[in-house]
Amino acid sequence: MANTNMLAALADGKFTVWYYPSAVYVDRDLLPMTVFEKEASEFGKNPQLLQFVGNHVVIRRAEGSLVSTSISPYPAILHSYVQAGRWDETVRLCRFVKVSITRKNC
Repeated sequence: MANTNMLAALADGKFTVWYYPSAVYVDRDLLPMTVFEKEASEFGKNPQLLQFVGNHVVIRRAEGSLVSTSISPYPAILHSYVQAGRWDETVRLCRFVKVSITRKNC
């Protein structure tokens, strides 16, 4: 799996992933479009983020049990395509995701 520079955090009762945190340096208005948030109540009180690789996240609950969760695979795939210079695949993926999101909103 390629290095993606995504950032994950557990704070204020939410599990948050910034798919492209450097977007804040390009255009602050873009940052909210690159954020995934999920209610963290399923992880209990005081969860600890142990591992974040690709789109897979492992979290330790306060009592010690491990919980796995995942995020969309598309940002990691997009990062790997861009790093490899695979621009045709990058554009194709962006179009596919845009169409999928549009259909879900209808």
